[in-house]
Amino acid sequence: MTKRERLAVMIRKALEADGAVARVNPDDLWPVSGYWKSQDVYRVEGEVLVDGCRLSLGSWDTMTLMVRRGVGITYEGRHLEVWAK
Repeated sequence: MTKRERLAVMIRKALEADGAVARVNPDDLWPVSGYWKSQDVYRVEGEVLVDGCRLSLGSWDTMTLMVRRGVGITYEGRHLEVWAK
């Protein structure tokens, strides 16, 4: 299982533990590129389907750190913030 696939499972389980019905496709998670990557910020972005609504996902932590430590989640409107515990 790839790091992206493991992270997708962890995010889905965290959302389900919060009482949401979630679909997290590993292909919808990606490391940041462009300006932020040029600044040595290795964040993760993506989209997830929660209770039938598509939410944008963002994290300031790397996939590696989140897979090692587990994930926490916070809803902010139509945005889902994910972080390493």
